[in-house]
Amino acid sequence: MKRDGKKKRPTRLKQNGINPKHFSAGQLKIHAYLVPICVIMALPIVFIISNAFKPIDELMAYPPRFFVRRPTLDNFISLFNLSSSTSIPASRYLFHHRYYGFGRAYYMRVRGVCFFKKAF
Repeated sequence: MKRDGKKKRPTRLKQNGINPKHFSAGQLKIHAYLVPICVIMALPIVFIISNAFKPIDELMAYPPRFFVRRPTLDNFISLFNLSSSTSIPASRYLFHHRYYGFGRAYYMRVRGVCFFKKAF
């Protein structure tokens, strides 16, 4: 009850809950809409990862293929060999990527826990 004596009506969200306990047919429409969008959005990422393992002759082939036929690690080996002679090696880029990525994730986690415990 509220202070003024009136009962508060429960909202629909509180009645049904954010996470429903059962599967309803109405969710199929949402899934039929979202799953193709997720697949389409994942295609560029799959294409980039697939291209990373292609040999040079497959990269230059026309028309381009989506998936690699003969995967190889030669691209990565030549990257590290060439960058070892430069002023900034590729291993430093990998270290900074991991260091700042994990540091940022840890910072956001600590910040989230602090805000979760704070009463607004």
